[in-house]
Amino acid sequence: MGYSTAYKTKYDKRDNLLFVVVVCGALPLIGWRLYTNAVGPDLILKIYLVTAPLFGMLLPADYPPRRSAYFWKAMAPIILKHSVVLLVVVKLTLYFAYAQVKLPVRMVLGFIAAAVFVEYFVSLRIIRVVSPKQG
Repeated sequence: MGYSTAYKTKYDKRDNLLFVVVVCGALPLIGWRLYTNAVGPDLILKIYLVTAPLFGMLLPADYPPRRSAYFWKAMAPIILKHSVVLLVVVKLTLYFAYAQVKLPVRMVLGFIAAAVFVEYFVSLRIIRVVSPKQG
């Protein structure tokens, strides 16, 4: 089992198939982004890079059981928090596009990766708080 700072997670290295699916989903978006200089493909790629790793790879193993009452107690604040993160990403992308500032790709991807991991750790904390105590 993997470990994330103080929280024991259920993510296992055998979940490489999810990684492949997330990466393969990003390839057409990356191609579209490289083909045009419009804001739309850039925005969609950033939204995908924030959402897909979090909900597609990192969190599914740690969700409470779907039929339990704790699932929606955890998911409601996680979805709200994720919506705020996406709003910030959209606002920053549009701000830099209208200011005609082209940020380095590594810097943008670094900020997105940092946002995903911070959001992941906060989501784990939310799941731990609303889940019933075991033992």
